[in-house]
Amino acid sequence: MKLFRLSVLCAVLLAVAAGGSLFWTSQNVQQMESRLRDLRQATSQEQKTIRVLRAEWDYLNSPQRLESLAAEYMILGASDVARVGVNADILPEHIAPVLPRRKPLFAVQPVMLQAPVASLAVKSKYRDKKTFQALLNQLDQDKGGAP
Repeated sequence: MKLFRLSVLCAVLLAVAAGGSLFWTSQNVQQMESRLRDLRQATSQEQKTIRVLRAEWDYLNSPQRLESLAAEYMILGASDVARVGVNADILPEHIAPVLPRRKPLFAVQPVMLQAPVASLAVKSKYRDKKTFQALLNQLDQDKGGAP
């Protein structure tokens, strides 16, 4: 008898658990269907709004309408000579660019990255000499030789 009571109790508990899970699942399905219906309605409303906005955009950008608005609100037309050339003295004069006859020296001469110390001393010492021969004579005298 106890076995019978235990099996009945298990069957009743299983039935209650199955009924509870069925009720919970049914409620979730109904909530999801309600949410899906709301989303479909919102999507439909947005699509209608998009269609209306596209129709308004096409109307507002129609070439005939824009042309009539331009003619009404913009002051465009052929320009008068009197309006364009009122005073030519206010215009700046044309300045022609000045081009050098030859390349600058820094573009022709090679660039030395490090100059020897002796050549710098010679250049600074004999900078004011006029001729090449005078420079050679001065160098020979510094070395102790005769010209």
